[in-house]
Amino acid sequence: VRPETYQCALCDITHGVFKEKESWLRFRESVKIPLEFLHKDEFLKAYKSKWLAKYEFPIVLAVTENGFEVVISKTAFVDIESLEMLIAQVNKIIDSY
Repeated sequence: VRPETYQCALCDITHGVFKEKESWLRFRESVKIPLEFLHKDEFLKAYKSKWLAKYEFPIVLAVTENGFEVVISKTAFVDIESLEMLIAQVNKIIDSY
């Protein structure tokens, strides 16, 4: 129940102690494209394949005509220090597609 103990950088930014942060929820609901959020185990179960690239988590992927494209890597999450920065980055990604 202590956010500083979270193992996921994305959850650390988007969730408080007990639930999803209101500003993140409002942002997700305002986006006009489908968004899907999966924990690592859920993603690996849903997309298990011997051809699937090996990803480091957390990660943000875009589904393109060529398959998954990494748009925010685990390394990039180090530079995202706040929810506002994450929202700005996701908006930038959406605008580029």
